Amino acid sequence: MRLLKAVTISLLCWPVVFGQGAGSTATDWLPEFADVPPQLYGLLGSLHGLADCLSKGPDHSPQQNQILVELEDLSRGLLHGWDQANRNSWVKVPPPAAYQDSLNEDLQACQAAIESTNARARENFWQGLAEDLRIKAEDCHKGGMGRTIELAVTTWDGDKTSSGWQVFYKRQFQGLASREFQMPNLSSPTTKHQLPPGNYLVRAEKSLGGEARQIPPSPIQIFGQNRISADIKTR
Repeated sequence: MRLLKAVTISLLCWPVVFGQGAGSTATDWLPEFADVPPQLYGLLGSLHGLADCLSKGPDHSPQQNQILVELEDLSRGLLHGWDQANRNSWVKVPPPAAYQDSLNEDLQACQAAIESTNARARENFWQGLAEDLRIKAEDCHKGGMGRTIELAVTTWDGDKTSSGWQVFYKRQFQGLASREFQMPNLSSPTTKHQLPPGNYLVRAEKSLGGEARQIPPSPIQIFGQNRISADIKTR
């Protein structure tokens, strides 16, 4: 990607210089694999994949440039940690597998946007990707690099808890058909550990009188705290 001039953008913790003129590429700010410890290879591969994808496309848009800025901000926190002034100092432990899986889903969304011939679909993908990276970067600043968050869901019947509901969750991502997962136990409450920051949908269902009763999905943002609580009204 070639930019005509450098743009300095002040983010939450780092002054970021994005775009260095002729000859620069989308991944100039990412280190090479030879420069990082082996435990960060998987993470660095995901970040390089996202940056490369965002620099492509038949209608490369300013929105893609802005998403790259969000990705650069997040990458610095994930690779170095916000308390590290030395960019040659690396975090000792990579983010959990669930966090890296979510970055790979972001890459799938980016690739789908690049391949889509539908302008509205591409816009949805870009919006979802921008929102997800923004949430991850802000949570990284607030709670530390690459953390995951606990989600506790309680099902209610009026003002009383209602037990025996199976609760499901999935990422809420514009344009991406996300996989749905079950919470590990029946409510109430039921708790899932190690969810990456982001937007999610939660729903519940239960067999009542031989028929399955389903409660429609509700949005919830996993962000900013070590533990997030959500309530589902069953009627």
